[in-house]
Amino acid sequence: MKRFTITIAVCFLVNYIFGQEDSTFLKEIRNIPEVTINATGQTVFKQPNIHLLDFHIDEKGKYLLLKGKKNYFLSRLDEELKMKSTVLLSFKPERLHRDCLGDLQIISADSIYRVQEQTDEIGVYEPNSISFYRDYYADCMGETNNYLLYKFFSNANQTVTFNAIDKYDHSLRMVYRAEDTIQVLAAIDWKKQIESDAYSFNGQMQEINTIQLAASRDKFQDLMFYTFVVSKPDYIPLFVWENEICIFDHYNDVLVRFDPNRLDKPVVQPISYHKHPGWKKELLYDAVTKTVYTTFSVNGHLYITELSKTDFSPVKSIQIHNNSFPARLIVHDGFLYYDYTSSFEDAYKKLFRQQL
Repeated sequence: MKRFTITIAVCFLVNYIFGQEDSTFLKEIRNIPEVTINATGQTVFKQPNIHLLDFHIDEKGKYLLLKGKKNYFLSRLDEELKMKSTVLLSFKPERLHRDCLGDLQIISADSIYRVQEQTDEIGVYEPNSISFYRDYYADCMGETNNYLLYKFFSNANQTVTFNAIDKYDHSLRMVYRAEDTIQVLAAIDWKKQIESDAYSFNGQMQEINTIQLAASRDKFQDLMFYTFVVSKPDYIPLFVWENEICIFDHYNDVLVRFDPNRLDKPVVQPISYHKHPGWKKELLYDAVTKTVYTTFSVNGHLYITELSKTDFSPVKSIQIHNNSFPARLIVHDGFLYYDYTSSFEDAYKKLFRQQL
């Protein structure tokens, strides 16, 4: 019981500290060159009685996953952001996913459907089981000419390991391992205590009095804290850009680059943008302009910040003015795309494009 009470107190203290720093960072973000507080943009998709479930926009196409009153659709936009083609879906989709091999997939509750993108008319292939997605695609981060790159978690999700699987002989080699040793030890200790509490509780199940019931509640709260806080993995993304492997190790404050032909010769450089309060643990890449962006939440407002192409320091920031909590952000060709709703009365999601 003591441990949980102390934990709550620490959480309140952390929230208070970050709340105090927000105003300071707001001043800093306004002082970044070329800051725009309200940027111009346009609504890309807005149809009455049509709900935007998801969207995906990149150099291969602009796609919308839509829900009408009874039916579901996948639509593709042309370069002028007008409807180019639409296909009726015979299943209930949940989201779109561009996998590590470059194929666009539609994910449903129990299946995965690959989209035919090669012709003017889009189509959808026969489904595979969702377990196929979990086994082969969910942890696949990218590919090079010779390798598929996968991410694995261990030590209560506090250790991240990136492995490369050779496409030809299927051999596996470790590329990089990221962890905070203090967090690893703390998470393992928490896990041991949770398992010990569970064993002790199971042994007392035949006779439960009010004291034991209160203890079981505390143990359940500890379990929830471990599940949603202690064992939550940090954001350590991997990108493949122009056949170069880039790992942003936010545990150790470094960007690690690899030539795919020399995986034993990493090039390391320091990064610090993620140390600012309000960082949203998100990186966005514009493949057309070859620019990296990140996001910050400051006093209830969401900002997208362009990072330098050399040292990845902040260059300029723009406030996202239509939605402080969009479900998805995508940058493409100098524009930011995100979903929004215009009012509580009009709950249908729309797609907005904002110039960066």
